[in-house]
This record gives sequence, C-alpha cells and structure tokens, in this order.
Amino acid sequence: MSVDDYDLIAKFSKDEFIKSWVEYKKGNYSRSALIARDAMAKVDVKPVKNDLRWRLVYPQNYYIQVHGYARQFKNNDALIMSIIREESYFNSEAQSGVGAMGLMQLMPSTAHEIGQKNGLEFNTQYLLNPELNIKLGNMYFSTIRGMLENKDVHAVAAYNGGIGSVSKWKADLKYSDIDEFVEQIPYEETQTYVKKVFRSYWNYTRIYQEQ
Repeated sequence: MSVDDYDLIAKFSKDEFIKSWVEYKKGNYSRSALIARDAMAKVDVKPVKNDLRWRLVYPQNYYIQVHGYARQFKNNDALIMSIIREESYFNSEAQSGVGAMGLMQLMPSTAHEIGQKNGLEFNTQYLLNPELNIKLGNMYFSTIRGMLENKDVHAVAAYNGGIGSVSKWKADLKYSDIDEFVEQIPYEETQTYVKKVFRSYWNYTRIYQEQ
C-alpha cells in the first residue's frame, strides 16, 4: 500500500485505533502511540490482553535494538521499552526544554561521559540516531542500576530524579518494602514517573510475554 492509500483509510474511518494503525504504518510512531493511548483511555471496559489494540497503545517500536542492547548491558528489555515510551513516546527526534535528546531523552553531557567510559566516540547528534541513543541509554541505565544495588525501581527513579537524590532518599526514608519507598519519594514528578514506567512495564509484560 502507498502512503496515499493509508491516508484514504484514515480519512474515511472514524475509529481512532484505525487512525493509530495508519500512522504506525506510515512510520509516525509517536503520533500512532499517542492516538492509541488517548483512544484506549476512552474505552470504559478495557479489552483482554490479547486484543491487538493494546499493541498500538504499547508498541514494540525499535524492539530489535532495545532487546539487543538490553541483553548486552544486562537490562530488562520490557523496562527499557517502558522508559522509552514515557520519555519520548518513540519520537527519535524529541528534544526537551532542558536539552535532553532522542528516544531515551539523554542529556548530551551524560551521554558523552557514559560513551567515553565505554570507549564510544561521541557526537551530540548521535543522540538523534535511534540505535545509538538506545545503546547509550542502556549503558547509562546499567551504570546507575549498578550504583544502586542493581535495583530496577531505584534506577528508574534515578533516571528521572538523579542518582544523588535517590541515594539520599534511600538513606533518609523509612520504608519496609519498595512500594513504600515509591510512595515516599518526595519529588512528585519522580514518584509519578516511576509509577508510569512500571505501569507500562506491567502492560508490556502482560501483552507480549505472558502466556
């Protein structure tokens, strides 16, 4: 099918999930995921996990690269997919107001440091290359997880709030399990971020990995 054919389907369809699928087929991954997310939010009774609409809400864009680098750096691939979804919604050209770039929204200074430590010659524009961004993001996540006793929840919190903040919270907060830790995170943005990432992780797991 040509792009014109997909546009014709979208023009005559009132189904938002069809529009999401059309955007996906056209390579507009971020727009596709956002349309599907908003459409699913309007569904009162959510469909079963094997309903294909979930795969538009939680797509596996760039999964080959994510899986390969997650395995190389001993990360959980579903968790990396979840971070990408919450960071950029699969927009490889995303740039934040503070300078974070690409799929995993890495700061150039952080990416440069991580790349240098791993023998990767670095150029800021690499961050707009999906594969290199995913590679650097996996390097970074693996590094901060290793500094936080290999706890994924702590690493996800640090990905948003910084490793210094998470180290301080671990020392200062009183909690008996990881759920209590998350509920006591004093930065609302980071607490919300952790919950969103792990909600995505749960959905990726149930949609793609559970039998």
